[in-house]
Amino acid sequence: MPTKVIQASSPPSPTRTNDPVLSKKVPEPSEPMRDELQGAVEWPETVTCEMNIDEWERALKSNGLLKQFSDVIDGFKNGFHQGIPTHDLGNNWFFYSPPNHQGALLLREKIEETIRKEIEAKRMFGPYSEEQVHNRFGFFRTNPLGAAINGDGLVRPINDLSYPRNDSIPSVNSFVNKHDYDTTWDDFKTVSKFFRNQTQPLLLAIFDWEKAYRSKDQWPFLMVRDFNNQILIDTRIAFGGVAGCGSFGRPADAWKQIMLKEFPLLAAFRWVDDNLFVKTVDSPVDLDQIVERSNKLGVKTNPTKISSFKEEQKYIGWVGDASTSFGIGILIGRRWAQFQLTNEWDEGPAPKRDIAWLETVAIRLGLLVLAKLGAIPGKAFIAWTDNTTTENLISKRKSNHLNANEEWKVIQDTLIKMQIDITSRRVTSKNNRADALSRGDCSKHLPQDMVPIVVPFDLECRMFQSF
Repeated sequence: MPTKVIQASSPPSPTRTNDPVLSKKVPEPSEPMRDELQGAVEWPETVTCEMNIDEWERALKSNGLLKQFSDVIDGFKNGFHQGIPTHDLGNNWFFYSPPNHQGALLLREKIEETIRKEIEAKRMFGPYSEEQVHNRFGFFRTNPLGAAINGDGLVRPINDLSYPRNDSIPSVNSFVNKHDYDTTWDDFKTVSKFFRNQTQPLLLAIFDWEKAYRSKDQWPFLMVRDFNNQILIDTRIAFGGVAGCGSFGRPADAWKQIMLKEFPLLAAFRWVDDNLFVKTVDSPVDLDQIVERSNKLGVKTNPTKISSFKEEQKYIGWVGDASTSFGIGILIGRRWAQFQLTNEWDEGPAPKRDIAWLETVAIRLGLLVLAKLGAIPGKAFIAWTDNTTTENLISKRKSNHLNANEEWKVIQDTLIKMQIDITSRRVTSKNNRADALSRGDCSKHLPQDMVPIVVPFDLECRMFQSF
């Protein structure tokens, strides 16, 4: 249903109730009133897609992939169904529209800028009054807006389809079976296993899908409430839905297989919209060829987020590191903190504290630094680490390592209190910008950029902040 524009008259706006969640009976405008209405409203009607569907079909067919990925072509043409059934909440409910989260309100200006761009691009439609939407669709529901911060600092609005939680009213996500949207995830274990089995020199390149979720229609379309208590229709895959990763992941898996078929690549790995291409040193392919081919398919990339083939690839962000030779280093942008271990840091009842525990403490201290810097609730932060235990801990939210798991419980409480989230990404030890700090060297950092914090009481006998 999403995206060709049609014209519809705007019904008048009856008096709203004060309750943003439960509406009263929506009155129908009289015929004379309809005739007097001025202006027009645009509604989404049919699917549009930013992909070159004909080129996709040719590529899949010529590479023997069309049968395997026929659902991708269907999704491009008809929208990717999100697994949400038609439903209502009973005769007394004409719409369900809870208020937006506080995190979204704090980032209102930036979210409104994003919404404006989405409306201009015909990916979102509106704004509409509740009465307009009800007159067209009958019962409807919106989901609270939240917000997250991308690694590049841009604000990403989140459609909280898991709201409400633990309530008699079912959330949108509760209707969706996540296993209907399985997709490949080339995690650290997959990638590291591949490289451990290699004996020859290799070159690596990075490719990032631009507007990965927002380039494809979903059906049925979703709705959100803006900051002026009006309704917006979103025709694109939402951040916050159970089906989101799979709806994007299937086209991304198909694209990856096309690249592997058409270019002399040794391997390709995908983590959501981030892609790592691997080739041998003598392979003639370069990243420009992959970008050019992708453009023909309609797959765009951000030039600032790609990196041509070379011996090593890296990302830089919030970096934390721990070393038993000195202590812990935290680096957030140019702001830094350094913690030195006491001689008795690893003493106490078994099991003894070790580097795995220390790396986990680095996350905890990093959160305290973020709190001191005034981290805004609703944000998501990337923790860069060169430690496998830490990476897995953040990903799985638990650890088989007893003391590391106890630290994670404290971290989880801190995340809830701060109303933020963290994800982990890998950085090599060589390129870990916090490595020098963890070894006692702060010579490359300005004193005025140091962030003093109070070391938690349970850690005081094991470390202290050094200046």
